Amino acid sequence: MDKILILTKCQACSGQAYVPTGEEIISMSGHKYIRHKRCPDCNGSGLKTHWVPLDELARMLTAIAAEGQEV
Repeated sequence: MDKILILTKCQACSGQAYVPTGEEIISMSGHKYIRHKRCPDCNGSGLKTHWVPLDELARMLTAIAAEGQEV
């Protein structure tokens, strides 16, 4: 069965490419900052790749088109 490679938003980082480490840093001026690191799931791209069968892609496109008509 033929498949196509699609990109979707990474669920782990919500497409932001970085995730907070939980470490809080206080700057010399007294401001608090949270450290961030690259998302380990998407390697800092914010996107995930998926191989999808063509029939599944057709179903996805039909669902997207139906959502667009509802708005």
